[in-house]
Amino acid sequence: MIASLIYVGAEPAHALWIIFPLIGISSALLVDCFSSFRFQDDWWNPFTNDQTARWLLVLIGFVLFVMLSMHFQGAVRGMWLVEGDLGNYLSQMSLQQFNHYTVSLISLLVTTLLVLVVYFLSSSFVGATMPLQAFLLGAFLGVLLTSFGAGWNLVGTRSDDASEVWFVNGISDEVQHLRQTLEDLTFRQTSNMPYLPVSAVAPDDGVVAWVLRDFINVDFVESVTQARRAQVIVMTSYDLLTGVEMGQTPELDLGGTYLGQSFVIKTTWRSGWLNGLQPLAWW
Repeated sequence: MIASLIYVGAEPAHALWIIFPLIGISSALLVDCFSSFRFQDDWWNPFTNDQTARWLLVLIGFVLFVMLSMHFQGAVRGMWLVEGDLGNYLSQMSLQQFNHYTVSLISLLVTTLLVLVVYFLSSSFVGATMPLQAFLLGAFLGVLLTSFGAGWNLVGTRSDDASEVWFVNGISDEVQHLRQTLEDLTFRQTSNMPYLPVSAVAPDDGVVAWVLRDFINVDFVESVTQARRAQVIVMTSYDLLTGVEMGQTPELDLGGTYLGQSFVIKTTWRSGWLNGLQPLAWW
């Protein structure tokens, strides 16, 4: 897991480096947890056998795990708003704008105490091993549920979010918007034929080149000056802002009225930008 965080080039497929070892480790642990949970002939009806208490504790463990997860997420999200250590975070919990995070933090502590109370109370009746096994099984069911949702969001909903560990150098979903805009121009100018003349101030082997892959009359140039007479120009915002960043006024004559639209092509993110307790909120 440490290697996956250090290796910047990791992609979603590299998650298998973590998944397969964890499958082996967790499988052995689950086998031990089931050592006291025998499925009888009427296992489908837990209220007719002597293992009702065991499966009831599994359900309790599942509910407590879900409660811990929800309150933990609610509490640590407030750390995005606070820079510094734990003391600075706790000192601001009394402010009105932190009421939601304060409730989550208190609920997290109460739920943690509830876990300990239920465990020691049940262990006084059935021993220390079986409640621990039941809690582990309940947590396992909770992990199955939450991991499915997290994995689905990772590969689908947040596939363009650079803050995800597997997409630190991600391609924005606005790339498709850029291509759709060019296709709309092509439809209007050349009856939907890919003959629209385009000058691209971009590498001929990058993301922009892939967007323009179906356009025949594409000219890859090195500067905006070489493309000023083109009907359609695709260029990075840095080419327009270079003069401004140097304290100069950019003299850019495109030979006509400039109707520009901006598109985010790439997003990047680094864990070094987090301060204090923010890594917990990111996790």
